[in-house]
Amino acid sequence: MATRCARVMLLTCARAFRRAPSRLRPRASAVARRAESDAPAATYAPTHPAWPQHIEAIASKAGAPGALDALRNAVAETEEEAPDEAYAACLPFPLDDYQIDALRGLREDRNVIVSAPTGSGKTVAGELAIAYALARGERVLYTTPLKALSNQKFDDFCRAFGSENVGLS
Repeated sequence: MATRCARVMLLTCARAFRRAPSRLRPRASAVARRAESDAPAATYAPTHPAWPQHIEAIASKAGAPGALDALRNAVAETEEEAPDEAYAACLPFPLDDYQIDALRGLREDRNVIVSAPTGSGKTVAGELAIAYALARGERVLYTTPLKALSNQKFDDFCRAFGSENVGLS
């Protein structure tokens, strides 16, 4: 059985954006690109009538491991792919279009690169990818360039996804 491996790469471009004239600075919503295609990703529309109630249950646990558990249960109960709104409901804040576009790229089994300035929400695209993979019963490898950042993300992910789903090596 082949292992599916879609990748999300989050790039910080702070230096380039700091020096560029303001008219040349791309907005974060404009810089998420799918590597293979610039065509807009299709929105997934679920057919199961229970999704609105499931999304409400997920949102009531947003930002906590219970949200991922509610998402997994909803996927198992409905036996279909979760809608974008279900993944967005896992987080306690509204998402930008480019973050949802990154998720849609993963749904299409594409590699996704999100390049944006520091503080614009790139990590949220990574967290959506993690939620997507875990809801599907897949494993995730998240790498960081600094040990201190690895420790911080470990703590963040333990809180968000449950310590039983997170490891550090």
